[in-house]
Amino acid sequence: MMQLGKRYTCASCGSVALCCTAGSGEVHCCEQAMVPMEAKSLPSSD
Repeated sequence: MMQLGKRYTCASCGSVALCCTAGSGEVHCCEQAMVPMEAKSLPSSD
């Protein structure tokens, strides 16, 4: 299931896709499903 606003990356070539419409499908690149990218942690503002 694709989530709105999530970025997906290709493990083979490194391409990145941004989901603009949520749905039940999958994004494919290089003949395989793309995986969701992990969120980056924000630096502390101490």
